[in-house]
Amino acid sequence: MSSGILAAVEMPANVDTTIYTGPSGTAQKVTVNICNKNKTDITIRLFAKGICLEYNTIIRANGVLEKTDIALAGEQSLIGYSSSTNVDFVVWG
Repeated sequence: MSSGILAAVEMPANVDTTIYTGPSGTAQKVTVNICNKNKTDITIRLFAKGICLEYNTIIRANGVLEKTDIALAGEQSLIGYSSSTNVDFVVWG
């Protein structure tokens, strides 16, 4: 089982972006931290396995959102979206 940071992406604005794809044949649980480094509020989206985990969720200026225990089967992806640049999506497990 993996441990530590698995992926870190500084998001582009207004683009659905693959932030992590699990290894083939390996199920795992991951955590995603989303850090807004802006001085203004932003909105984010997070999808796993085609299922919406967060949709147009507001993260306050300089705020953080953490989603824990996201179960992924092998080769399943996490897709993120941010309304602004200067936002980090970090996957760890």
